[in-house]
Amino acid sequence: MLSIFGRLSLMAMRPSTIATRLYSGHDQHVFSMVQQILKTATTTTGFDRMASNMEVVSVEPGKVKVQFKVEEEHLNGHGTLHGGYTSFLTDLISTLALMTTGNGNPGVSTDLSVAYMRSAKLNEIITIDADTLKTGKLLTFSTVDFRNEAGTLIAQGKHTKFVGGGASS
Repeated sequence: MLSIFGRLSLMAMRPSTIATRLYSGHDQHVFSMVQQILKTATTTTGFDRMASNMEVVSVEPGKVKVQFKVEEEHLNGHGTLHGGYTSFLTDLISTLALMTTGNGNPGVSTDLSVAYMRSAKLNEIITIDADTLKTGKLLTFSTVDFRNEAGTLIAQGKHTKFVGGGASS
């Protein structure tokens, strides 16, 4: 069974179409595509629905920036942003960034790590910057920075995905 990214990549994300639109200056199309993927992912009954309050700020080839407000369902028992939620967002937002590279394959995770520097509390606005650093024939490498309203780095994720052999997440 394909995940939401797998279904969307097969339905609408043909690599040649995305690459043509991306590099032909159709940035609004790519922005809309990322918004639609996020909307579709968050309206499922699966865990991806936990990202329903994400707002897409900007999109460039290989890069996605989103913002969200820390709400009660995102908190751990200490009243701060849950580390598992941060890991989930590292996976989700870096996959969105990967989908803007023209590859069209969301891949499958092979390694994901998050370094936590500071906590985030209820009602804070967090900005997430995902950057696809390298896309090879088999693997892609991404970083995901989480910053508070003051611009302070609160967490940094690193994500490696296998994209060879027609894999889907």
